Amino acid sequence: MNKGVYIVVGMAALCFIILGILRITSVASLTGKWMLYFAIAGTLLAIADLINFIWECYGQKSKRLIYSFFIIVECVLIAGAIFSIFVLHHINLSIPVKTVNAASDALTLFGLGIAFISMLLKSLRVQKYTSS
Repeated sequence: MNKGVYIVVGMAALCFIILGILRITSVASLTGKWMLYFAIAGTLLAIADLINFIWECYGQKSKRLIYSFFIIVECVLIAGAIFSIFVLHHINLSIPVKTVNAASDALTLFGLGIAFISMLLKSLRVQKYTSS
């Protein structure tokens, strides 16, 4: 990634941290649907990160077609995450509160699971290289 991408990603992360702090202090108010959209984005980004890691570890010796597939899937997941944050809340969806809460909870837990798997695999890779 180039320097500009790092800056944008870092600033987005900082904004979400600030939003979390504002939410805890009740300065910001977020509806259940907003939380669902954030859960969708977080899950998609966690999956994209895991796919990227798998490609780095195992796919580099693969054919160009497989590489293209990994890139397309990763881009679609990242685009879906951005879409869920910036566009979904503008679409008038009438979803029952119970469904919103259940989906938000499920996606949050699923995304956390994927993030932990990704962290585990990255730690194992580092451990493998440092012990060799």
